[in-house]
Amino acid sequence: MRPKVLQTVFSSLRSDAFTYRAVFRMGGGATIDTVLECLKAARGMDVTVEADGLAFSVGLCDLVARSGIHVIFLQDGYGRTTSLFANSLELKPFKMDVTFRASLNEERAETLVPWMWLDTLSNAGFTRFEYACQPSLSPFLFRAFLSALFSYWEAEKPMSMEIPQLDQMWDVMQGHPPSSCVFRGVCDIQYAIDADGFVYPCPLYAGNAEYRLGSVIWDTRRTIDTARREMRFIDRSLVHPRMCSVCSFERWCHDGCMRRRSPCSGAFRYCVAYKALFARFRKTLQRQAGETTPTGS
Repeated sequence: MRPKVLQTVFSSLRSDAFTYRAVFRMGGGATIDTVLECLKAARGMDVTVEADGLAFSVGLCDLVARSGIHVIFLQDGYGRTTSLFANSLELKPFKMDVTFRASLNEERAETLVPWMWLDTLSNAGFTRFEYACQPSLSPFLFRAFLSALFSYWEAEKPMSMEIPQLDQMWDVMQGHPPSSCVFRGVCDIQYAIDADGFVYPCPLYAGNAEYRLGSVIWDTRRTIDTARREMRFIDRSLVHPRMCSVCSFERWCHDGCMRRRSPCSGAFRYCVAYKALFARFRKTLQRQAGETTPTGS
């Protein structure tokens, strides 16, 4: 988001009823002056910088480390993964709060070896690993990837690296309320504002003109909120197919994220992957419960 747009957001939409977070995606032309300008505009906000790769210079690392900003390295920004690791080793001394986000397509989901990646990333100074599914990724390849990732994660807990997506699944399986709308099966009231000031009801729909609610440049918070209600965005997420209501795992996924549901059946696109994983989660929980049960009870 450009600093001027961010300042407009803050002046026109600021309210105690909202929690603000600024995400800056850095391109190859990003400079220290640009980042400083963004940080100044986002003062008092939670700030994340998404870096597209090798453009992250030593000077920027020093600035980010001193500012306490969270950094996400996007895999798509690298022509070769080896370049990512080599560059990260140079940046490790700055001890930044760094997440690596893998963008899963067919090839990566099939060839990515979780334990090799996670060990290498940890050695390079990363603190978290995330994954994002590209639209072309098949549910069956995702199931294989998720199963392999979970196997390593389960065996190595507690790990030196966090995998927030699996940690959250674990919490849900143990009966804790879901902290993310992904596992609640219903969308949150939130607003995503892009670099041009256009407003959307969710970051996953940003850039889709069909879901555009208005602009912070010429619309008020009231008109934007009215547009969201008229769109019935949250109401749509409450509609689930019958196959979900009779599923034994429905209480853990609630049909997943609306963005990932089939436009025809309404079912979660990656249902087969999560069903397999939840079944393994359940076995793990049952085994742990058995291990902690007093003898003779």
